[in-house]
Amino acid sequence: MSRRIANDWAKEHIAALRRGEHVKFRPVGGSMSPIIESGQLVEVVPAVNQQLKVGTAVLVQVRDFTYLHLIKAIEDERY
Repeated sequence: MSRRIANDWAKEHIAALRRGEHVKFRPVGGSMSPIIESGQLVEVVPAVNQQLKVGTAVLVQVRDFTYLHLIKAIEDERY
């Protein structure tokens, strides 16, 4: 499950996470349902690889896109 987030909108959140801050936003769309509903307030905190586990929602950048992604499996360093 992934939800693409407009990059212009996500830039400020990513910068804040890199500064160690928590960010809150309301993603729109149904791809994360029932874990996260469209418009539900989500808080994202900075994390390190050791904290990531199956079932965790993460804000990730892949090439030029930013996604809210649900970790479904972990294989070595791939989530």
